[in-house]
Amino acid sequence: MSVYRPDVEDITKVDNTQFSEIFFNNTTPVQYRNIASEMPAYKKWNFDFFKENCKEMLCQVSDDLNDPANITRKISISEYIQMVQDGKECPYMTGWSYQKSFPSLDDDIFFPEFHPEDFIEMLPKRMQFRRRWIFFGKKGINCDLHIDCFSTSAWLLMIEGQKTFRAISPLDRHNIDMGASLFDSKVVEHLNKHGVNIVEFTLTPGTILYVPTGWVHEIRNDSDNIMVTGGFTSQQHAIRFYKNYHSYISRDALESDLAFNNYLKMLAENDAPLSNEVINSIEEEVSYTQEKIDLLMQKKRLYESMIKATV
Repeated sequence: MSVYRPDVEDITKVDNTQFSEIFFNNTTPVQYRNIASEMPAYKKWNFDFFKENCKEMLCQVSDDLNDPANITRKISISEYIQMVQDGKECPYMTGWSYQKSFPSLDDDIFFPEFHPEDFIEMLPKRMQFRRRWIFFGKKGINCDLHIDCFSTSAWLLMIEGQKTFRAISPLDRHNIDMGASLFDSKVVEHLNKHGVNIVEFTLTPGTILYVPTGWVHEIRNDSDNIMVTGGFTSQQHAIRFYKNYHSYISRDALESDLAFNNYLKMLAENDAPLSNEVINSIEEEVSYTQEKIDLLMQKKRLYESMIKATV
């Protein structure tokens, strides 16, 4: 088997240019070590801290460990942590979106200077969404193979314990079934035969891993652990994100447009006379439609120029 393990960069030697070259220009994951030890999360966050402070807060879990993305119920965070500490069998805990119920936790973490600005912050407030989660990992219970929500990029910051991260490029997505595992030796052998590069990182306290948009990945819990992670999108990576996000938020609008177009065809076939008021509404709709067409054509020209400049 062949798994590529990139070097871990020392965070004290990295600047914005180096980060952009690896993460954006080459679109590859990159991990840094020596995150400042004085970060409050390292001193405050442990299982007992969350068990004491999250008695009334709920997390989502899956009792089907073969399909951990299938949420089956909610339990208190304290109850879940107690199961982890007891060493008994327990369900898989999906990420706890803590910012609504425990927003002060954001004060306990901070990022390197090169941490990129988030395009999502530029969207209208009503279109933004919470995108930070805390994971309490149980040894032997792994997440499923997946792509992050809307193909956002991600950062993974370990607080306690150890995980192993494996991933393949979105360019190789067609070579694997999403029900497979990158920790299955037969799957690894299959990917090797097809020339697919599997990257692996060991996640430990003091490290932060940046994962580019669209990368297919899976994480193994090597020990009981605590990790905080977040989604973001910046620079060129926003292109893949926005396509997926816009497809999601506009899915009902597309169906509505198709239904309305069919209705217009029926009206046109009736050949009924139009009042001045109806003609005015059509003229307004034509102007509105033209604005959307102009915007789409502008985006198309920009994409074409970006590709042309690269070739």
